[in-house]
Amino acid sequence: MAGGREPTMTDERTLSRRDSLRSIATTGALVGGAGFGLGTASATGDKKDGKDHKKGKDDKDGDDGKDVDYEDRVDFQECDAAFVRFESEDELPAAVRIVTYNAVDERIEHVAVTVTADRVRQFARYGTDLVYEFNVYQFYDRPADSSDRILAVSIDGQGVLNPHDCAKAPVDTKNDEDATIDFDELSYDGICVDTDRDTARFRVANDNKRTVTLDYVVAGGEEGTVTIAGKSATYFEVGTTSSSGSATVYFYYGDSQLAVEGSNQDRECIPRDRLRLTAQCVEVCEDRSWYRITNYEGRTLTPTLRVAGTASDAAITVPGNQAVDVWIGSTDPNTTAQLFYEGDIVGSEGLPEELCEDDVAVDPEDIEFEAVGRKDGYGRFKATNHGETKAPLEWRLEDGDARGYVCVPAKSTAEFWVPLEGKLEDGAVVGLYHDGDRIAEAGIDKTAPKVEDDNEDKKKGH
Repeated sequence: MAGGREPTMTDERTLSRRDSLRSIATTGALVGGAGFGLGTASATGDKKDGKDHKKGKDDKDGDDGKDVDYEDRVDFQECDAAFVRFESEDELPAAVRIVTYNAVDERIEHVAVTVTADRVRQFARYGTDLVYEFNVYQFYDRPADSSDRILAVSIDGQGVLNPHDCAKAPVDTKNDEDATIDFDELSYDGICVDTDRDTARFRVANDNKRTVTLDYVVAGGEEGTVTIAGKSATYFEVGTTSSSGSATVYFYYGDSQLAVEGSNQDRECIPRDRLRLTAQCVEVCEDRSWYRITNYEGRTLTPTLRVAGTASDAAITVPGNQAVDVWIGSTDPNTTAQLFYEGDIVGSEGLPEELCEDDVAVDPEDIEFEAVGRKDGYGRFKATNHGETKAPLEWRLEDGDARGYVCVPAKSTAEFWVPLEGKLEDGAVVGLYHDGDRIAEAGIDKTAPKVEDDNEDKKKGH
């Protein structure tokens, strides 16, 4: 009886809308097929003293004993996002590689991520699975109508191609083994830092026509290798050596040092303190709630807004130093809106406490309220409005926790269910409120008649 239809979301600016995501089974070949190339990065636990910065030992791939088939565990939301599912933490850490098309730089790129337990979470649509989420607009900090795309995902070497029609790129990577490597055609950039996780993201771009593999050493930290396909770029992360995100990376080819690059401490990968979700008001008679997303960064950001415990979500593009208003199709007091960026929750708000219809006058003399019956621990109530305008009202189980909203049309009635929280034996009282004042009440006890459901899709308070 407490169930009902799932909340939906609309964006007043119609920037982007996804009422729900579907779990899409995918198949494909190993990443590295025609048009994709292979860009990887791997790190060892070895540390250098940070003084001579000599090239480290070759990174060796170890066998950790995991034997998992990931082919059916990658779900693509068109070309915008990918969800990688793990059954338990025993499968972690996992080396995940995402192949993207960067529409601004017009090249295929590779993102190397080590997925650890702090990067996964549970989503309602995936049950108990632990899920790593990658969103291409959030990775590049771009609007949802950009042409960036996710082409494929690889987990511990097992590749899955995105089956959607959008997963195409107008360019290819290159690997001409006869081509000469020009080290001036390699470029190195510190992209951003994650001071919560003590990591820094770097990018190496390769404008040669053949694949290049480099060794790297983090001063005072780890060492590893990074592989960059020709006419491509690879992003990878290293551990930082200070709480502010400091990391200095030395790049080598053979015994030759090619470059030294520092982390970009001026930019957080996940703008946790720069995106804000605020609850505005509940519009009872439209069965929706108003939230505002504010972007305090100077650049465009596209966070994902979700309703906890449901499959409802939407990618919302918010221009730099601006705000976007969003409506969620729910007035359930248990509603929790959550804002995500790169898989992390950056904001969470319950249902708004204020009513949008606070200027609607309701005469208590126009409202009648009575109990209709009971069933399975719920009470059925009816409100009658004799007035000329609709009445947006709040109901509360007195001396209990249950509450909700009901809109009673002008010159009409509205019936709704209330969870009685075990109070039926001794009797329960439900009050109707407007503008914080109780304007009517009705009692119910075990002598009330049993009633049948008149609507299988009824919702608490409606």
